[in-house]
Amino acid sequence: CLIDMDELASMRADKEQTFSQKVQNSENEKVKNALLRLQAFKTDCLFLGAKQALEKLFFEKEYYIYLKSQIGENAVAETQSLLGTIAGFENDKDVPGLLTYLKSPISFSNASGQNAVTISTIHASKGLEYPIVFLIGTGKGMIRNDTESFKLDSEFGLGTMVYDQDEWAKWASLKLVAARTKSVAKERVGELMVLYVALTRAKSHLVITGSLSGKEIDSDVKKNFNEFGSFLSLILSTNPEKAGAKVVQVEEIESLPPKPTKIETKLNATKLKDKVFKYLNFVYPYLADTKTKQKTSVTELNHSGETFAFSGSDQFVQEGNAYHEALKILDFSRANSVEEIISQLNNSKIDENYLKILDFSLLLEDINLIKPFLANKTQIKKEWQFTMRLPLNEGARMVQGTVDLFLKGGKNILIDYKYTREKNMDVLLKRYQKQLELYKKAVEESENIVVDEVYLISLKNKKIIKY
Repeated sequence: CLIDMDELASMRADKEQTFSQKVQNSENEKVKNALLRLQAFKTDCLFLGAKQALEKLFFEKEYYIYLKSQIGENAVAETQSLLGTIAGFENDKDVPGLLTYLKSPISFSNASGQNAVTISTIHASKGLEYPIVFLIGTGKGMIRNDTESFKLDSEFGLGTMVYDQDEWAKWASLKLVAARTKSVAKERVGELMVLYVALTRAKSHLVITGSLSGKEIDSDVKKNFNEFGSFLSLILSTNPEKAGAKVVQVEEIESLPPKPTKIETKLNATKLKDKVFKYLNFVYPYLADTKTKQKTSVTELNHSGETFAFSGSDQFVQEGNAYHEALKILDFSRANSVEEIISQLNNSKIDENYLKILDFSLLLEDINLIKPFLANKTQIKKEWQFTMRLPLNEGARMVQGTVDLFLKGGKNILIDYKYTREKNMDVLLKRYQKQLELYKKAVEESENIVVDEVYLISLKNKKIIKY
């Protein structure tokens, strides 16, 4: 049971009590359950330690599955790295001490003693000094523009985009342009303060590295601060040679072979030899997957020689794409009339040609077929893309596809849209049986859940059928 932002906002709006008091005294069942879970986690930290408490929480909430499916493998690796860092703390049952340790610039390094290298962000190094500092990556871009569609500024008021529905055009109002310019200038000042911190950390030597394009190197010195594209171009514009700095420009960097290094180890010769051979003879455990054939779409597997459902004129294909795109964009809870649908789509980035194709009354009827399934859902996924390895008669193959709509919570429901001239729903269901089965399998494997119901909607015919 998740607490949505509207519920939290209403609690914060109560001025008679602080937000903390409001939460503690709340009669909302969701808030009560959240507090109970928080108390259980605090107890686990006290008796198990932070690392085991987090591992237990991640397992119970299927956090790794969520990270892998929604963000990627890197997020899983970073989370596991954090747990490894926590394990390096002498007593992870001391949560305040652990938090202080994690905030320190040395918590994510294995260096110790005087002869060590500290790797830190600029923000984390504030207030600290080192004999020698290397400031790297200064050729990366600085903030140059603001693309927000609206801004509220104390000086200029509310700046918004201007929409011309007759000409199908939009542009930033003068207020929005002014607010954007002011915001970028403020961000630039913040970046300059960060650069100042970085340049003042060294006691003796400061080495600055970065890469610039030939165009940036050869350009004249810029006068306007807002025109600089990186810290490095800004630094070079100040003529650092006049201040005694040495500037070295390297066209190409040669990779040098590593020098042989003597390694001291406590292992005896036999054990060391076995360990080295183990590494040298390592066999990648997923070698079979590297030989898997190129990706195949679920649609290809479903039809196996049949023509795709959108076969026919290009216009019919465009119509199908238009309805799929509109259903992906629309917030179903705010699509209660044709006027609301038009308003949402006009304020979106949908292709203008699609708007000319869509029958908004038909779109409303299709949405009304979906709405009964939305109650008590904790998660709604639209256009959910997946790739999975599928064993076939001719060998394994990577299969990719897109699930139109997946509703999680209570009963887990999968809904697939089809835009077709076929009016017989039984014929449609038979035609797409294999495709629906593959979608169901993909969702169940990725989310580690059971899909309870699967439905097919014929968008053109305003009909829905259960598989």
